[in-house]
Amino acid sequence: MLAAGWEVESLCYCPERPLSRWAEEVLQKKVAENYVALSLPLMEKLSEREETSELLAIARIPQEGLSRIGRNDTPFIVLFDRPSSPGNLGSLIRSADAFGADGIVVTGHGVDIYDPQTIRASTGSFFHVPVVHVEGHHLLTAWFQELRTRYPSLQIIGTDENGDRTVSQCNLTQPCVVMMGNETSGLSKALLEMCDVTTKIPMTGSASSLNVACAGSIVMYEMIRQKGIGIDGGRGGER
Repeated sequence: MLAAGWEVESLCYCPERPLSRWAEEVLQKKVAENYVALSLPLMEKLSEREETSELLAIARIPQEGLSRIGRNDTPFIVLFDRPSSPGNLGSLIRSADAFGADGIVVTGHGVDIYDPQTIRASTGSFFHVPVVHVEGHHLLTAWFQELRTRYPSLQIIGTDENGDRTVSQCNLTQPCVVMMGNETSGLSKALLEMCDVTTKIPMTGSASSLNVACAGSIVMYEMIRQKGIGIDGGRGGER
């Protein structure tokens, strides 16, 4: 959060327990407007984890709006329709960060993008990748038109197990919005109608579909493969 430049309103700590050098340095930097000392029981309860956090931050939520999504020469934007699992959403955000997507748009009624489980599953990527919630598909029409005006070669690609072509047959080197559907019902009919093309991931086993976070990661990897990013000597690895 701090490394990503989020505005911290309050920083909470527990004077009853020793802090690491990192935590001491953060407190000394005066990065927050307010500093709040909490009792150990309260710190343990608010941490919501086995190992009690050293610091808890209360940050200001950025202003909502699709304008938060980056405007590169060849943007790659991921849209997640009505996510039902905060873990899946968080994992998809982590992959978007790892593969250099410009942002994630979450549509419809689903999990809260600020759900603690979503943020935890993203392992910090939530603060580095713009994530914007849009109430319904009707609000996307004008935005898609704006993108098409700015990027005439823009493709809106929907993922579907019965897609028109495999993901490797899609040109992901040009501006793209890739839409991922709800874990159970897939993309809504309204969003499917907005697609220029639908794509599928070829599979040979008995499973007919993949976990949405896994599917999104495969599509994003195919994007950087086609662009040749990190293929020869690039940065990569696991954490």
